[in-house]
Amino acid sequence: MRSPYRNRIGGLPGCAKSARGAAWLLGFLVLLGPRVAPAGNIEFVGRIGGWCSDAVAQGHYAYIGEGSNLTILDISDPLQPKVAASIPLPGSVQDISVSGNVACVVAGALQIVDVSDPSAPVLRGSYGSSFFRGLVTLSGTLAFVADWNLYFEIVDVSDPSAPVLRGTCETPNVVRGIAVSGGFAYVANHNNGLQIVDVSDPSKPVLRGVCDTPGVAYDVALSGQVAYVADRDEGLQVVDVSDASAPVLLGSLDTGVAYSVAVSGGLAFVADESGLQIVDVSNPSAPALRGSCKTPGISWNVAISNHCAYVAALAGGLQIVDVSKPEKPIVRGSYGLPGQAVGLAVSEGLAYVANGYGRDLQIVDVSNPSAPVLRGRYDLGGTAYRVAVSGDLAFVSARGLQIVDVSNPSAPVLRGICGASGSGGIVVSGNLAYLAGGFSMSVVDVSDPSSPVVRGNCFIHGSATDIAVSNGLVYVASDYSDSEIEGAIEIMDVSNPSSPVLRGTFKEPASGVAVSGNLAYVACSAFWWVNHYDGLLILDVSNPATPVVLGNYGGGSAFDVAVLNNRAFVTGGLGAGLQVLDVSDPASPRPCGTYPAVGDIVLSDGLIYLACGGSGLWILRYTPLSAVRDGSWPLYR
Repeated sequence: MRSPYRNRIGGLPGCAKSARGAAWLLGFLVLLGPRVAPAGNIEFVGRIGGWCSDAVAQGHYAYIGEGSNLTILDISDPLQPKVAASIPLPGSVQDISVSGNVACVVAGALQIVDVSDPSAPVLRGSYGSSFFRGLVTLSGTLAFVADWNLYFEIVDVSDPSAPVLRGTCETPNVVRGIAVSGGFAYVANHNNGLQIVDVSDPSKPVLRGVCDTPGVAYDVALSGQVAYVADRDEGLQVVDVSDASAPVLLGSLDTGVAYSVAVSGGLAFVADESGLQIVDVSNPSAPALRGSCKTPGISWNVAISNHCAYVAALAGGLQIVDVSKPEKPIVRGSYGLPGQAVGLAVSEGLAYVANGYGRDLQIVDVSNPSAPVLRGRYDLGGTAYRVAVSGDLAFVSARGLQIVDVSNPSAPVLRGICGASGSGGIVVSGNLAYLAGGFSMSVVDVSDPSSPVVRGNCFIHGSATDIAVSNGLVYVASDYSDSEIEGAIEIMDVSNPSSPVLRGTFKEPASGVAVSGNLAYVACSAFWWVNHYDGLLILDVSNPATPVVLGNYGGGSAFDVAVLNNRAFVTGGLGAGLQVLDVSDPASPRPCGTYPAVGDIVLSDGLIYLACGGSGLWILRYTPLSAVRDGSWPLYR
């Protein structure tokens, strides 16, 4: 097994909230992972969803990583998995291994969970404290653990409450996957292929043999005397390990970008970027493709049980594939909540989540914020970035602007679509939608939702990350793109929607913007070679042509900002988490609350909602604001 948080950020390089930065955020949020423990005057209320990072099937149960929870599903009926239990852990779940009554889970550290009663798992102990990108494989009472380092550790978990280190083995490259059989550990070792280590004496592991595969070894599975390596861009590699000191490459098959592999009944099941590939390995020297099945999200891990493949598809949740007919595998069931919460809107007891690589809009009932429930979803057919809601319509950035009728939350229906990009942000006011995406701001007439029309657009000097509208002016935040386009806060007059006019510019790379009265609150990005500020920047925009700095609260990169009643709620990268600042004196912001969570932020009805990327949707409460409950909070977004 191996962690999903290694180079699996791909596709959209960069940082902050632009389309080019969404992937960086999604990966980072999974690593950071909100914590359940209260932090000062901000308390945890509820959560739902998160990346499905791993799946292990044992008997009638599947054990999956769901954000920072270990979720146990009853799969007695594989087509209708039911939650048996879910236990929060101190960090985002990265890898799981189960043996007998023990589950070892990498989540902030190695967590040892008693699953003798799958409906009531109990955390018994932990080992280490820095497994942010870890993996674990259980063999008997020994856990083989790695943390994206050039070594792995062998930990005795026979007493789950007091795990003991038995040995350490150095490797020439990063450990990505481990399989254990017959006193040997078979290590997928990145660019150094397959390493075979004698672990018969755990205190003195010894390297016995090496087979250098042509690609990047991500995972390994064993069947008899043959090792099967998921070799990333080089697909599946088959290795004869009958002589541990002299392993020999037998055959290979291009399966696409292979991340994980499981073997059962003469078949190798490969999880790759496009889905599940089923390979006939009855003749190891000539593996042949038998069938394939696309899955939503990115197929990252796979486990086999009772003619079903359980595929952990990250943002796509758990996909259950019927493989009884290898030539025609079919997705029969799934379990997935907001797996990659990127964009967020909240209205009348419902949270609308743009689900990133999950490629859908998810509608969550938050009327009981301590127990949010998925009400409905709509397949957008493309990466979902941002969402805004007005009345019975949700406006979602995915393959352009999609307008979805959500009058029946359990059965949302597409009403219209247009090509304008809102990957940086969407605001709807009356019959107009304002979109920031790429290097432009667009004004879209949505008076007829079935036929939205772009009325005007304007070039912006950076990659759009956020947008706010106030008093006939649009404020667009943009991020650093290159030495020629460094990002800014740009203020545009949209009194004539067909011809937006730039009124003012403040050059500073920014990830978020909120406006209240004559003040603009800016979440500053962290590009040290460009930025003059970090953290929260407060601008006087009473004269839009010449924004003036009033105050700044530093402390690292900021990601998003929302404002209410002289409080600025700022989320930041670089470990800063959520910070609440008293901005009653804009020249001197003061901290008055923190919580270790990062994401797109929305304030509604006395609560803080965070779209925490791969950690799902989180709901918090800021105590001093608990009395400010007039039915809804005014939002300046």
